[in-house]
Amino acid sequence: MEELNRVNRTYRIKKQVIESLTDDVMMKADCKSQNEFVNDAISFYVSFLKSEELDSFISRTLLAEMNGKIRLASDDVKEVLFKLAVLSYACIYVRVVEGFLTPESFDAVIRKSVEDVKGLNGYIDFPKMFRSIRW
Repeated sequence: MEELNRVNRTYRIKKQVIESLTDDVMMKADCKSQNEFVNDAISFYVSFLKSEELDSFISRTLLAEMNGKIRLASDDVKEVLFKLAVLSYACIYVRVVEGFLTPESFDAVIRKSVEDVKGLNGYIDFPKMFRSIRW
């Protein structure tokens, strides 16, 4: 009965693709023939292209694990940004209290900071930073 639903077509497949269909690949795919493998591969790819939901192709466990890792990383980033904001606020507060930072000079400090941070490339050179400050 299944033979009635089949259509004979001729397709050209690259030699290296055919050579990659080894016995262990066929066994992993649970296919008894290359014909069955090609049918399953095409069916999978068409379903994938038509699919709106990724979870039909990635196990729910894997999706949950990935979402959990992303959430943890996001929480870590939030924590680091909060600490950085607190430290920045404290530094600015100290400078204002000491009288070294006025509203007028604050804009200049921000411009200089933006310029310096763009050139850091992820590394803060504190000795260089202290040498550049006029005491």
